[in-house]
Amino acid sequence: MGLIKPAEFVPLSKLFTRSYVQSCAVAGVGFLADAYDLFVINIVLVVLADIDPQTDEDKSMVASTALWGAVAGQLIFGTLADYIGRRKVLITTVILITLGAILSATCVKSTRFTLYQQLAVYRFLLGFGVGGEYPLSATYSSESSNAASQGKTMATVFSMQGLGNTLACLVMFVLLSTDLDHDIVWRLGLGLGALPALLAFYFRAHTEETSAFQEAKKMRVSHLVSLKAAVSVYWRSLLGTSGAWFLLDITFYGNGLFSGTITELMDLGTSSRDAALNALYVALMALPGYFLSIAFLDNIGRKRLQNIGFAMIASLYILMGLLFDPLRTVPALFLILYGMTFLFSNFGANLTTYVIPGELFPNEVRATCHGIAAASGKVGAAVAAYCFPPIKTWVGIQALLVICGVVALIGLVFSWLLVPSYSPLEENGEIAKRYDKFRIKVGLLEEAHSMNAGGLGGIADPNVSNERKPILGDEQAASYL
Repeated sequence: MGLIKPAEFVPLSKLFTRSYVQSCAVAGVGFLADAYDLFVINIVLVVLADIDPQTDEDKSMVASTALWGAVAGQLIFGTLADYIGRRKVLITTVILITLGAILSATCVKSTRFTLYQQLAVYRFLLGFGVGGEYPLSATYSSESSNAASQGKTMATVFSMQGLGNTLACLVMFVLLSTDLDHDIVWRLGLGLGALPALLAFYFRAHTEETSAFQEAKKMRVSHLVSLKAAVSVYWRSLLGTSGAWFLLDITFYGNGLFSGTITELMDLGTSSRDAALNALYVALMALPGYFLSIAFLDNIGRKRLQNIGFAMIASLYILMGLLFDPLRTVPALFLILYGMTFLFSNFGANLTTYVIPGELFPNEVRATCHGIAAASGKVGAAVAAYCFPPIKTWVGIQALLVICGVVALIGLVFSWLLVPSYSPLEENGEIAKRYDKFRIKVGLLEEAHSMNAGGLGGIADPNVSNERKPILGDEQAASYL
């Protein structure tokens, strides 16, 4: 018989099931550690500037190496997860994050191998682990829930990014409010990132492999064959999700990594403590965006929410750029507008670029395809981290804000044209149709029966049974949908 799908999305009041809590513990805590480790460097660099002189090249190198490490991790660990399983790779990534955080805190001053060069090496290792978290956390949470709760579960896991960012700012603000030597402060700030990673390790060591991956492995189709079929069927979706994520992360991470510098230029304080406090304000203003996404993702729809997010942040960046001089006389208003860019990133494209590839692609290559999309995003983030400091020096912060607005507008166009509109609850919708095409490509479904059932958009023949007849079984399809 055909696949049976829930009639409606799970309401928030009924979301807290065992599988939901398990996904948040296994995937969410690790994602919190990722965000803490990626964003804490923003304030650490401000602290280090008072201890060891740094150039724009030093700042760009340290800020971007973790992101380049993430690109490698997303591609490699995403692929490995489709070969050897989600659980093993989840454990491996969190071990790398723990090591990277601890080693980053042990850097020393040296003339031959500078402190900033040491940080760059260790944060590449950390970023390598962080990169694997993106496809793995999305895949694990997606496969641990059904279509009715899938979006909210992944959105909750992703919201841990906001908590991690806020925690990083709060920890650094508290440390800088003490009498501790700044050389101890930045080391504690980086080293404490190992604690949530260790907690995630505990949860992952006591979890089991997802049933969806186990069913996919029974199909006996090689990963290379599955990947070729997926690219053939899903190339437009892969291009759309990758391109939208690339463009979004140019603005999101570029501004997130250098928010302290931007607020300092607006005369919102010049000390390291002021930078931490201002970053905390921005993080707190951005945090509700994640929770709004959890509440309204299913009602608004994935693509529509993504387009709204791109449109809002484009408008805000261009507005701040064009009114930069008047806004400098009202710093509080600038801080509110700046915080709103992150609010509408989180209640928009920052979250949907994570969720959409976690739902669209089939189990056999889901982690690989999500890793490709996520790696594209981190390439954008790394480009921004490396290029923003010299661009700011050349053209100024006002022009940089306008550039971010234009990038967001391009992201809106890209999303509008290439990202598919779909609902996980549609029995014969976009996901089901493309999955049928994929199964035909890899030899798991007979084309004639799929066409007769209307699964590929064909008109059903009343004289032919509408039952889809798989070659090896429908268990994996049931787990996917």
